[in-house]
Amino acid sequence: PFKLEIETSEEVCERCDGDVKLVFKECSTGPDNSNIDERIPMKIAEMMAIKPEDITVDSSGYSVKLPIATVMANQAILNIKPKFFIDGTVTDTLTQCKSKCESADWRIYTIVILNLIAAMGTVVLVVRLKYQEVAQPSS
Repeated sequence: PFKLEIETSEEVCERCDGDVKLVFKECSTGPDNSNIDERIPMKIAEMMAIKPEDITVDSSGYSVKLPIATVMANQAILNIKPKFFIDGTVTDTLTQCKSKCESADWRIYTIVILNLIAAMGTVVLVVRLKYQEVAQPSS
């Protein structure tokens, strides 16, 4: 029974790197309100796999800062269907940042693959030169 708002900046979204602020708000309280201030942080901590003391409580709700990549990969967060704020402008989904993070992942993979190809090319070139030296001994 939580509403979740995720606050970030355009820069964090663009780079897909940095922390976002998750603000949990209780939807409704049941008849048993005893110990609610203890139970909510415990439930959030359990769901987010963090320590309850990492959660800040203020008038806006229960908040925690996490890396954007962690948030994007956490299905428990996505299942809550959070409202996402980029520099104060609300969007209904994480699609805008998620697509940028996915494309950032592909850029990283592309760089790694290109570096591997370059390294293999260098090895082939060195082997070829050594073979030519062996095949044509100097007099």
